[in-house]
Amino acid sequence: MQKNTSLIAKSTISLIALALLLSGCSKSTEGANTSSGENDALVTDAKATGETTFGSSVKLPSGVEISFGALSNYKPSPYASNVTPGALTNKFEVTVINNGSETIDPTMVTFSQGSGSNVCTDLLDGDNGINGTLASALAKGETGKFDYAVSCIDAKKGDPLFLTATVGADVVKVSGSLG
Repeated sequence: MQKNTSLIAKSTISLIALALLLSGCSKSTEGANTSSGENDALVTDAKATGETTFGSSVKLPSGVEISFGALSNYKPSPYASNVTPGALTNKFEVTVINNGSETIDPTMVTFSQGSGSNVCTDLLDGDNGINGTLASALAKGETGKFDYAVSCIDAKKGDPLFLTATVGADVVKVSGSLG
């Protein structure tokens, strides 16, 4: 019995030592996900193939037409992601009409947003039907709609909102005022 106890103790100590040793092998995650780094610059600095305002639409060189509904203030559900208490939240409807020659992959529809010096993030709020992108691919001739929302920290009603939307190779600059 004493041999089993000794073996169990040695095994336990070895496992603990191994776990501590391996935990030191990973990189620090301090500060992870606090900034998107240079990815925003890739989207916001891209040359626009179209420009519009909220409440309007634009036809793109690829044949795709995209419209952005008017900005409206709304109250996110308690389960919405990326909401900062006290931040100004707005939503709008996006309509994509594929008059182009290729199917639009929903993963190729992206957004980046800003409001002057205010930090803005996108919101996902399934309880309010805000899923942030197309639900499925759009073949030629098809239309898709979805709601998109932003949360802007330290922003006030009337502050500017600038959105950069990418649909495949097309880049659209959208401007308006937060509601």
